[in-house]
Amino acid sequence: MVRASENGITWASDANHLPKLSGCGRTAARMICLSGSYVSRSPSCGTSWPCRRGRVVQGGGDVAELANPLGDLLAGRAVFAQTGAAGRTLCGMGETAEEDTVVPVGVDFSKPSIARVYDALIGGKDNFAADRAMAQEMIDNVPHARDAALLNRAALARAVRFLATSAGIDQFIDLGSGLPTQENVHQVAQQQSPGAHVVYVDNDPMVLAHGRALLATDNTTRVISADFREPERVLGDPGLLELIDFSRPVGVMMCGILHHIGDSENPRKLVADYSARLAAGSYLFVTQLCRTGGAGDAALKKISSARQFAGAYRTLQEIQEFFAGWELIDPGVTFLPLWHPAGPRRSPAMLKDFERLHAGGLGRKNPPG
Repeated sequence: MVRASENGITWASDANHLPKLSGCGRTAARMICLSGSYVSRSPSCGTSWPCRRGRVVQGGGDVAELANPLGDLLAGRAVFAQTGAAGRTLCGMGETAEEDTVVPVGVDFSKPSIARVYDALIGGKDNFAADRAMAQEMIDNVPHARDAALLNRAALARAVRFLATSAGIDQFIDLGSGLPTQENVHQVAQQQSPGAHVVYVDNDPMVLAHGRALLATDNTTRVISADFREPERVLGDPGLLELIDFSRPVGVMMCGILHHIGDSENPRKLVADYSARLAAGSYLFVTQLCRTGGAGDAALKKISSARQFAGAYRTLQEIQEFFAGWELIDPGVTFLPLWHPAGPRRSPAMLKDFERLHAGGLGRKNPPG
């Protein structure tokens, strides 16, 4: 393996040659960015593009994405892992890298995390065996758990689309955002409002690593590492303040996070603390697991038996209380398939049990008085 550096970027190749990093050069059989910027340069033509964790440069500069960048790696392909102050280490070159050798600093891959289990539930690739086992346990207990998670994700996209079009919102904060997947907030928002600013907030190291790699060349979107339960720290983060102007309306997304906060942690005060910082005309979107008193509650009990996901499952009325002081947008707090559905409208009686697992709503902050 040989290495070369330019402008703070270190490259490695399993071939006995490297491209001329400033322009056209010979093609490396396999080459990957080891440190510095997440920008990869094509060996054949000098073209640059964002290079996220788990992608390698092959052949004429094509980018190949591993089936599971930080999990079950394909034999003979390269990935890199942060190893601390020393920089980054190349793993899996010419052999199969084990899962436990390719993890960002701060990630305990032997234990499931909320972000990675959710990623596994919705068919993502950025998860480990422990996360997939937990996701499967949830599916075994609640056969439609994956469908419910996808409904939650779809509702988030509909809410962002509504805010970017009907409400004219062009700056968003996604609290507890989780790992990047399909129809991320910045993608949906910028389809409707090019240049919209989006800040993702999560305390999972993998979310930070993947998000920053994915957004390396996007100046309108940022990922910050913070616990959404600390609003002062979140709202005062310098990275967030570079993109979010609190003198103007903001869309705050709390999608699938409040059920992880028990009543003893005072989630209503948490929501109120965020609300206090927002300008009039701002919006709050909340979704959470819902207790109905019906057959779906048995599924909630099974989900809560998973040690990582025990939380507070609230009634429609209790979820509505999060919007104290906000004007609820029609249809108010309801089951997610009924919130601005993409297809024909249905009545609550028409919903299946798993379609009642999540409920949510959208509120608008009006001027005082």
